[in-house]
Amino acid sequence: MKLSEFIEQYFDFHAELNLKKKTIVGYRALAPIIESSLGHLRSDRITPQQITLFYRNQLKRGVRRKVYYHCQINLKKLVKDRGYATEPLARFAGMAPSTLRDALNGHDVSEKTAQAICKALKLPMSKTFTADGKDKPLSNNTIRHYHSFLSSVLGVAVKWGLIPSNPCERATLPKKEKTRPRYLDEEQAGKLLELIEGEDMQFKTMIKMFMFTGMRREELCGLEWKDIDFKTSVIRIERTSLYIPHEGIITDTSSSSAVLGRHIRLVCLDLASPFVLSPPRGACRGPLYTIAPPAISRRPRLPSNCSWSTKDGRLRSAFRWATDG
Repeated sequence: MKLSEFIEQYFDFHAELNLKKKTIVGYRALAPIIESSLGHLRSDRITPQQITLFYRNQLKRGVRRKVYYHCQINLKKLVKDRGYATEPLARFAGMAPSTLRDALNGHDVSEKTAQAICKALKLPMSKTFTADGKDKPLSNNTIRHYHSFLSSVLGVAVKWGLIPSNPCERATLPKKEKTRPRYLDEEQAGKLLELIEGEDMQFKTMIKMFMFTGMRREELCGLEWKDIDFKTSVIRIERTSLYIPHEGIITDTSSSSAVLGRHIRLVCLDLASPFVLSPPRGACRGPLYTIAPPAISRRPRLPSNCSWSTKDGRLRSAFRWATDG
């Protein structure tokens, strides 16, 4: 059986039953490049040398030509003038809010994203985006993502008795790149707290919860009132909830998740927000927040030189919500 054929069986009979939706979406994004390079090979004849060569080729400039699309107009101003909010517009266009924010902030996007934005806003593609072809090699860390996916696929092939061993275990991987975490210093954090004081209580609470608890976005969105013990100032992480393109909102309560069952003690719970200290009357059931909260017309802004990104994706969302207004 060719590798490309087995990959489809992997998704149909293994991934859908054993992997989380977010993982499946990520793996499906990786599959086309693997299939274009190794898909024609028989699964039982793939060697560690062929896999190592595949990794090396992806690191060479010019092997993979990717076309990006750059917006020619001030898309953020256009969206604001039309009165559209980011979250509802992203849902209407069929993409993740973070993808739309990238486009609004002037970053290059894929052809599919550019077409979806033009369709949603009823704009001509030729006058809105320009194509920019770039020879862009994959990074070492991205290669390691491909390795994880391919190793998972061939590991299932071993389990099913289709191949005797997993060649990925003997392939040579590029070194893992060390990334330096970026974060707000005390002055910038104080500035952020200043800027959000006049904002809607819900969004102010979200950002403060990120800052003082270190929660991930999906953890915060999965919180329910019953998860907060106001007497002992403890928050229990019992589920995660996130939006996946073309899948909708996915809530995970699987005990296999590393984050679930974790307890966070808030020594200074009053700093998080009066909203958290004292839940609204009649609102002590169900989620505290939703994935797509009601749109607000204005969001706080930080100086352009402020960056907010730390390991494990913690606190990243707070910065994006604060700066993408």
